[in-house]
Amino acid sequence: MKGDLFQRLGAITAAGAVLLAAGAAQADVYDLNLNGVVSAGSTGTSGDTQFYTLDLLAGDDFAPFELQVGDVFNLTVTLDTFLDVPASDITFFGVDLLTSGQFGFPPGFGFISTGSVQPLDGSLAGETYGSACSNCAAGSAILSPGPAFSFSQLFVGITIENLTPFDPGDTSPFELQGFVLRYQATTNPVTGVVPEPATWAMMIGGFGLAGAVLRRRRLVPA
Repeated sequence: MKGDLFQRLGAITAAGAVLLAAGAAQADVYDLNLNGVVSAGSTGTSGDTQFYTLDLLAGDDFAPFELQVGDVFNLTVTLDTFLDVPASDITFFGVDLLTSGQFGFPPGFGFISTGSVQPLDGSLAGETYGSACSNCAAGSAILSPGPAFSFSQLFVGITIENLTPFDPGDTSPFELQGFVLRYQATTNPVTGVVPEPATWAMMIGGFGLAGAVLRRRRLVPA
């Protein structure tokens, strides 16, 4: 009788362990092909800054899912034609992950994400730009000064380092809902017209301009 009881308890414990393991989400690697139609993007200006934003399609089988710390995204972006980026004093461009919640700043000067951007064609083909962002999940690049350039294919790598909410009391999971291609080109950023608060919000909510640390690295041919 006692042996049967221990066996049953052992079976219940083992079943519980299996359920816990099945319910525990783990980081993963996502290799995705994203597509976009350049003419479907939206443009705008504020003072000396030009903006471009384009939602990217991940295919009919894409469904929103919960992000986990350690997730890695390898994104190959293909546009239907070349996207022309104007010359400027400072240019940001890359891809953001659109999520269900707004990111805050991790403690200890941490980053929400690290990433890289590599144009696969056009005048910048073969260049890789590394990035880290304190309040966004993005692979973004900075060019200062920013030359005029075009591209129709782009590889973007993004690694999720933290998932810190803007509201410390918010325990809701971050759900990945989509992808967006952006650029921001600013001429004479020091003496130019100061953007409106809504524009700053877009800049911060996009590339996390206020919290981004970026570096450039040239690929060395093998």
